[in-house]
Amino acid sequence: QESKNHFLSFVPAEVPQEESLAFKDDAFYFPSHLCKVEDLSSFHRLQEELIFEPAWLDTGLPFSRQICLVSDSLLAAYPTVRNLVTELVQVFGIRPVCCLASLYRHGGDFCNLHSDEYLERPEID
Repeated sequence: QESKNHFLSFVPAEVPQEESLAFKDDAFYFPSHLCKVEDLSSFHRLQEELIFEPAWLDTGLPFSRQICLVSDSLLAAYPTVRNLVTELVQVFGIRPVCCLASLYRHGGDFCNLHSDEYLERPEID
């Protein structure tokens, strides 16, 4: 059965796909695109810049990860998250309407590839 997920066909040539890891064709990880795997400096700066909070599904069940809604004011105030979003916009040719940052428990956690639906879609400039 052919996968319905064609994400990798949209990845630009400059992103080394041979280094990507796919988890059941639902989540994709490019371990050295933004920095070397062993370089945790951006991760530590993001932890300083962002405030991660518990979140719940509509059903009342908790997410297994904490989430930060990245607002325009947060993008303006913090260079690490701004540079990260800018890089993803440039490389993938996207126009984000909302940005959520997730803090997972460990490297084995991931979320299946999906699109979120919002009643109101805040614009990110």
